[in-house]
Amino acid sequence: MDVEVETLKIVHRRPFRRAVWIVVYVLILIGSAWLLFDYGRFSAGFEIKRVLEHAEELQQDNDRLMRAQFVLQEDITMLEQTRQVEQKAHDKVADSLAGLQSEILELTQQLRFYQGIVSPADIEDGAKIKSLRIERAAEQGRYRYTLILVQGPKRARRQIGTVNLRLDGDLKGKPQALSMKQLTLGERSSHKYRFKYFQRLSGYFVVVEEFEPKQMRVSIRPSAKGEEGHERNFSWADLLAGVN
Repeated sequence: MDVEVETLKIVHRRPFRRAVWIVVYVLILIGSAWLLFDYGRFSAGFEIKRVLEHAEELQQDNDRLMRAQFVLQEDITMLEQTRQVEQKAHDKVADSLAGLQSEILELTQQLRFYQGIVSPADIEDGAKIKSLRIERAAEQGRYRYTLILVQGPKRARRQIGTVNLRLDGDLKGKPQALSMKQLTLGERSSHKYRFKYFQRLSGYFVVVEEFEPKQMRVSIRPSAKGEEGHERNFSWADLLAGVN
């Protein structure tokens, strides 16, 4: 009978060596982790530095733009003030020019009017009666008169005095003269005049139905001593026809 003999195998274990390898492995992991951490910190620090530098550049650009904006704003304010001053000056000049043009136009019209009414016969001294115009008014028997007085251009002394109107005609078949006070129903007895070259006088008068006008007499009475008066008669028919 065969007897089986078990063989006992003895294995020698080395726990110290295994522990060393574990420690080495752990150290490698720790070292790798530290390197990664240190690299990350370095990278993060570099990025932060770059971000800070970029932020500083942006701040400098912003400061420069703010200064430029301030300068431009001052320029705009100065230009606006200059524009306002120039606009006021322009408006003032335009107003003055418009006033001068209006004055020139008025003087031109007066000159043309004066040149049109002055004739060689008006060169005599003193105030003269140039023309008389009569126009019918809307009311029955009411008339508007326009009287022009002149003096010759060679004598530029101011003329002062009074002018009177008188209407000659027939009242109920009898000769009658109506004074200016009667014609104006007591409103005025004469016209005062004061001019250097010419003057235009106007007003209204009333003629009663029974009165038949024939002529109107205009008389001038200067205020200055030594000045001669002047009279002129106008046909009523010519006055109504616009001829004088």
